[in-house]
Amino acid sequence: MYCSNCNIEWSERNSFCQKCGRPLQPRQTVESPKTSKLLICPRCNTKASRDDVYCKQCGYLFGDIDATGKQVILTKPRRTSRSEIASPDIEVGIQKPEKTGNPILGRFLVKLSHPFVLGCLIFMIFFTLGLCLYFSYMFYWMEFISNY
Repeated sequence: MYCSNCNIEWSERNSFCQKCGRPLQPRQTVESPKTSKLLICPRCNTKASRDDVYCKQCGYLFGDIDATGKQVILTKPRRTSRSEIASPDIEVGIQKPEKTGNPILGRFLVKLSHPFVLGCLIFMIFFTLGLCLYFSYMFYWMEFISNY
């Protein structure tokens, strides 16, 4: 049994994930690559081509097909405590990259939604506008004074 949300394997006696509380499901396998050209996403049960790297519906990263024809499920690497402190997962109305169809765009939007990054962007915009106004004002007065 495994959790489709956390992608963690649990023993057969567990009915619910001990991490997130969702009901556990039996691990799905895929037919041999010689007989089937389709994969079934273990997260959303959408059919996908064997050549797909990730599910186009939910963004799930597919594993490889082993010699027995079963799908090898990739697991997320475990974070160290230092990386958890350095870059915490912050969601401000934006889904995590694993849940979006485009992982690169999703990671960018998650980082952009961090309050510190937004504050820096707003500061830089106003600072640039202030410099533009300051220099345009100075050039105006320099031209005005040079005419007298």
